[in-house]
Amino acid sequence: DMYLQYTGKDPESFREDMKPEAEERIRGSLVLEQIAEDEEITAGDEDVKAELERMASMYQMSVEQIEQLLPEDEKESMKKNLATQKAVDFLIEYANMVDSFEDAEIEE
Repeated sequence: DMYLQYTGKDPESFREDMKPEAEERIRGSLVLEQIAEDEEITAGDEDVKAELERMASMYQMSVEQIEQLLPEDEKESMKKNLATQKAVDFLIEYANMVDSFEDAEIEE
């Protein structure tokens, strides 16, 4: 509400302003999810454990405390998000390989 007051916008114009960015984010997420599926990129329990350890360290809590705060279905959501991040890492690695290959061709 404060943001709307500050900008002088109503909720409808705010939604319209945010719509293109939201659509772009959704498209990006869908593409990454599809890449993860096509490349059989998954995140397992070990990945979730590593993420929980990272979160525990960041918040200066124990892994057990973090786990108690998270609903069980959140772990499945974490697996999906971690798989998406692995898809991003895959794309970066692939892009770097392509760049290296192109650089090698230029040098020849």
